[in-house]
Amino acid sequence: MEKNTPVTVLLIIAVVLLGLYAAGIVGGDAVEDVRGKAYGSGGLEYDGSLKDGLFDGNGQLAIPGVGVYSGRFTGGRFDGPGVFRFEDGSEFAGNFVGGTAEGEGAYTDADGGVICVGTVIGGAWADGSRVQHRE
Repeated sequence: MEKNTPVTVLLIIAVVLLGLYAAGIVGGDAVEDVRGKAYGSGGLEYDGSLKDGLFDGNGQLAIPGVGVYSGRFTGGRFDGPGVFRFEDGSEFAGNFVGGTAEGEGAYTDADGGVICVGTVIGGAWADGSRVQHRE
């Protein structure tokens, strides 16, 4: 079991940044319509449940240049089970709390090869194991 591999560090940074993006779009520049969609600056687009003007319930958030999150939101942040698919096709599938990966999760490459799987605490792998990339 390896800790703090480059992939893990990139995943941590990406998940933290995504939480900030979600908070930013909710923070003031999103415009909602009756179809449950919200649009933000830079091409951010949300489609899903809204409550009091915030992402709440099931939804999908597209962040240009980064990827797409599909899953649960609470108060405008990733919260509950979800999947974040990065533009390169890799994805993190697991649990989120307050906009950060938290709990059980798996990070896979674009071909479905497992990169890391385990428990995430505050966005960092607690007991994730690094496995050989599938060719």
